Amino acid sequence: MRSFVAWLVVCGLGLGVGPDTLRLAPYERILIIAPHPDDEVIACGGLIQQALALGDSVWVVYVTSGDGSWPSAWRVTGNLLPGPKDYLELGRFRREEAKAGAQKLGLDTTQLVFLGYPDAHLARIWLQVGLDTTPIRTRNEERGTRNEERYSGASVVADLYEQVVRCQPDRLFLPHPLDSHSDHWATAALLPAIRDDWRQAQLGEFPLTYYYLVHQPGYPGLRAGHKAELGRHWYVLPLADTELAMKQTALLCHWSQFTLWGPDPRNYLTDSEFFWLVVCDSAPPR
Repeated sequence: MRSFVAWLVVCGLGLGVGPDTLRLAPYERILIIAPHPDDEVIACGGLIQQALALGDSVWVVYVTSGDGSWPSAWRVTGNLLPGPKDYLELGRFRREEAKAGAQKLGLDTTQLVFLGYPDAHLARIWLQVGLDTTPIRTRNEERGTRNEERYSGASVVADLYEQVVRCQPDRLFLPHPLDSHSDHWATAALLPAIRDDWRQAQLGEFPLTYYYLVHQPGYPGLRAGHKAELGRHWYVLPLADTELAMKQTALLCHWSQFTLWGPDPRNYLTDSEFFWLVVCDSAPPR
């Protein structure tokens, strides 16, 4: 409870002030950065549907393939003591789950990019090496979909920057820096370096940027039923019943995540999605 109260204070939510409604516009370009397959469904499944209905272009970049979970590897392969090949199979399986879920939401699978960094190691990549080019070595080097010498802070910044430049989004969505999952806050921690590279290249205004939150005590209960009085910087995106139902259908495609260990991903779904506006170069549209 104390950690949640601290989170509210640090974020400056200004309790008692309701969040503004997130207003999408037709024919925008939207890029969602997801640490793992299924994060984009949980946090942005309704956003994706509404954006596509407006004729927007939507891309999803997965930083990892979510291939580091022992319960999921066991569930997918049936091997109680999974080895490197089992984790590789899990990564392949989760990429296929992501494609299936994306199709349910209306996304073209050619709009999905899998960077293949090692699951559960993003904080180590960012904290241990910072933006150095020195790679880390993982305990299961065969597990990832990339060559291990690419596992460095500099490489992940370069890869994400490349995707932002390629997509040229009007809006960028990525995890909140106070998300309690290490892969999530580590992904958020890369934003300043990506934005610095953008500015040094003199590419104009950086995309309008929003954080989404998945893992935090009290959340998503905080947002249930539109009753949370959040405050400045937060934007709410109400979902129609049909959009919520399709979001649930898309999440069911991530079959590997429904294990006896850990939270049930379905408990993260509510009838609204919330986004924290990052103060950056451009003003939010009204």
